[in-house]
Amino acid sequence: MYSFEYPKDMNVGRVCLEMSLKPFKSLEQSFIEEVCTELFDQWKELLIKASGCSVLLWTADGSEILEYRGELDDEIEWARYLGLANPPDLPQGSDPQKLGLHSWPRYYMDNPPVITYGDLKRIIAALKRIGREITGFEITVGATFDPGPEFAKSDFKYNRHTEISKGSILGGDGSSKWVHCTSILKGDTGKYAAFPDGIPEGTHFGTFLGAQYRELAKDLGFDYIWFSNGFGFSRDSWNWTGECFDGKEFFDGAAERVKDQILEFWHKFTEACPGVRIETRGSNLSTGMDIAAHGSPLSSIYEFLPFAPPNSPWAAIDAQFGLELVGYMSHIAETPSEGYLFRYYTHDPWWINSPWFDRYNRQPHDIYLPLSVARLDENLRVMQPYGINFLTADDSFGNLPRRCPVEVIPHLLDAYSHYPDSAGPVTWVYPFEQYHKIGFQKDRAGEVLFGDWFIKSAVDAGMPLNTVISDSNFVKGDAARHLAGKTVLVMPVPDEDSDMEKAVLEALLRKGDVLLYGPADHASDTIKSLLGIETTMPLEGEFILESSLPEDKILQGGDPSRVLKHQALISGGGLNTIRAGSDVDILIKAVHTDGEERIYGVFNGRALSGRLAWVRGSFPGEGNPRSRLPGNFKASEYVMPGKFLRAVLTKFDVHIAFALQELDDQSPMVLYSMSENACYVTGYAPDTTCKMRLGLPDGAPIMMGTDCIVENSIAEYTLPRWWYNECRIFVRQKERSKVSCIIKPSVFPGTDRRFYVTGLRDADVIFRKVPGTIVKPVHFPCGSSGHGDADKFLDTNIEYEELDNNRILCRNISGSLMISWGTGETYKLVGE
Repeated sequence: MYSFEYPKDMNVGRVCLEMSLKPFKSLEQSFIEEVCTELFDQWKELLIKASGCSVLLWTADGSEILEYRGELDDEIEWARYLGLANPPDLPQGSDPQKLGLHSWPRYYMDNPPVITYGDLKRIIAALKRIGREITGFEITVGATFDPGPEFAKSDFKYNRHTEISKGSILGGDGSSKWVHCTSILKGDTGKYAAFPDGIPEGTHFGTFLGAQYRELAKDLGFDYIWFSNGFGFSRDSWNWTGECFDGKEFFDGAAERVKDQILEFWHKFTEACPGVRIETRGSNLSTGMDIAAHGSPLSSIYEFLPFAPPNSPWAAIDAQFGLELVGYMSHIAETPSEGYLFRYYTHDPWWINSPWFDRYNRQPHDIYLPLSVARLDENLRVMQPYGINFLTADDSFGNLPRRCPVEVIPHLLDAYSHYPDSAGPVTWVYPFEQYHKIGFQKDRAGEVLFGDWFIKSAVDAGMPLNTVISDSNFVKGDAARHLAGKTVLVMPVPDEDSDMEKAVLEALLRKGDVLLYGPADHASDTIKSLLGIETTMPLEGEFILESSLPEDKILQGGDPSRVLKHQALISGGGLNTIRAGSDVDILIKAVHTDGEERIYGVFNGRALSGRLAWVRGSFPGEGNPRSRLPGNFKASEYVMPGKFLRAVLTKFDVHIAFALQELDDQSPMVLYSMSENACYVTGYAPDTTCKMRLGLPDGAPIMMGTDCIVENSIAEYTLPRWWYNECRIFVRQKERSKVSCIIKPSVFPGTDRRFYVTGLRDADVIFRKVPGTIVKPVHFPCGSSGHGDADKFLDTNIEYEELDNNRILCRNISGSLMISWGTGETYKLVGE
């Protein structure tokens, strides 16, 4: 019998409630306990579906660990501020009244309480005791270490030991720099818990931090430590440039040197604190970006961690949704033993914003988009996140607004109840192992940097990339055999004689669909022959592109620029491919300003037994070394190279196109995910004046509870700001009509659910079945009463075909079609 209850086996994993100490506005024991009770009570509806619970305390910025002397009566310099606690020296005349939060901090309340280490120990004990009473879980409590100047004043970082603050994130003088994990401390004679006689000259920062945390955790009851904002991964974790790449050149030997220094930190820290559990935020960027620019050895760092870092909060802060998703997928392609985290930005306890209410405007797209990601393991099974972290439960003024969890939890439970269980239509075979192999080499670092920025630009442009598998898992899981024909495999051009080349050829032999991107310099003659290209002298600069791929519509006129700007340093080299043979379709040509021509995109519909496409790609923005992130090109000025990956998917029967009002409007983001044989369409539209046209191999997707225009087996939708819709019905029809999918009550015993599809004109309709159910389609011809008849008992009145165990096909339907399904369970009549 169908139930509207959440699945019994649904589990969201560990729920981690991050919080500052601001809610503890009084240190009376009764008040501490009231705060703890309110905290856990607010989230109990989510905790019912959890496997555990943790609290991560943002006590200060980690300086409370560095300063700890082993004295519980010592006062903590805690995060009781609004704004930047350690502001830089501002240029003369800039904000003389210090009104901005970056200019000078303010207390979050009058006379904030004085908190000692002993008080913090009481708070931790209360969280564990009351949390266990309310949730039934043994509550773990984490400490935090942040490398930056934001949260609390730090005499250690910015006065006594400025030698550790090497990273430049916020600009200004030393007070705005970030701690680098590779630093070596100068000696001092102060008392510290782990160094009562002072810090010896030349002590590694990892040794000091590890030993200090060991003593603090033992005395106060912390269970793990959280490294924030890229600490332990790189020096400048918010910047696209770093120690190995300054935006102008990749430094010879720098990557190997930095990699070794970063790993030395992890060894020093864990040696000083044996058995420590470390959880991390990771960087705001992607695996390839971090390797090439920052020398970050992610695969080796994972040996010290229980799980991979979560998604970045930059989607909320800077609307960088493409960077969030690409960074997330690249980090979780491979994972440590316990998997990976999902993190959601509900409140900010420092900067007077609560993203759920303001940045997101109470719209849940940043829940549904990352929770539509399907990470495949070596057995090709989807791995759900280990758990959910909430940054944070409290707001900047120490309030715990109950309205937030009340509004957020239903969307989380909805997303988890339909969590992906198989690969979507497009799968990224992420070169995790390959990038660690070649990304530390100066001559190939640009290729690695380019790859992830190019895919980021494609996702920003609406490429429906929701599934990821690492290159090594792809090979180990024999994915070429099992995924061929089920999903478009997207990956860089494989190196000659590599395992990935063998896998690509195997997939093509098994009628697979493969979309390659990036330079072909290291490709074999076999791959080049299938692509119909060969390499010649590389060119860079500006090109005029000639493309036969479909374009988006611009409703208010104007043509997108055809000028491609190709920067060889950050695009994996120059354009160096020319045509070789005539058995492929040339999709995109690039004509240089000197008249020479290069091939930029091809399609081979007869590649062995499969279909093969390739798009060369270019770095998608201005590579300004002085900016934190590279600026995206505007369509009115230069070609947006990422759009070609979405466009070329039409060759694999995956159609997504947009009708934009103005030329430089930002495209929506669209993801497809699969759950219980249904396709879930998830998206976010920065501009709701845009229209979207969708088509999949089964036909035009008719989303549940929506209306669309269908023509030539493509569905056109007007867009809300966000959407997350189940789709089981696909329509193939040539004639234009309005098609609606109406949800009807089940009404009849043994029927679980019913859809009513109207407006069909000589259409073939494919329905994706719910596993283990009986399907009954009923046809209402044009002119029938339709809606009224749909609520009467009608058995199947048309023939249909079973395409496979998962789909049925109803042919030549005009009018309306009701599809009902259920287990066929019978109920005894009263009186029998």
